[in-house]
Amino acid sequence: MTKPEARPALFLDRDGVINIDRSYIYRVEDFEWVDGAADVIRRFNEMGWWVFVVTNQSGIARGYYTEEQMQTLHDWLEVELEKRGAKIDRIYHCPFHEEGTIERYRKDSYDRKPKPGMLI
Repeated sequence: MTKPEARPALFLDRDGVINIDRSYIYRVEDFEWVDGAADVIRRFNEMGWWVFVVTNQSGIARGYYTEEQMQTLHDWLEVELEKRGAKIDRIYHCPFHEEGTIERYRKDSYDRKPKPGMLI
């Protein structure tokens, strides 16, 4: 197995950085771009940087939407970025929250920001 090449990486949050944070965004019709977000991602792609998104998604733990619904939005996001000449190399998400209503997602996770689990 070939090791990925070492290069700089940009880590971005999703809500409030790529899209306007309007609380629990999981549907395409609710997604609104932050001005210039796709351009910034494209510029880092052009410089050869890895681009990663790390996002807390407590709406999953709270039962507002499913991981499948979130993934549908992320798939759409990647297609839209490709149309703009930009690419996210990987999206990491944390579906857990200690006050979740969905039992399997109710926990205090090391992956939930500001803890570093999604970054290491």
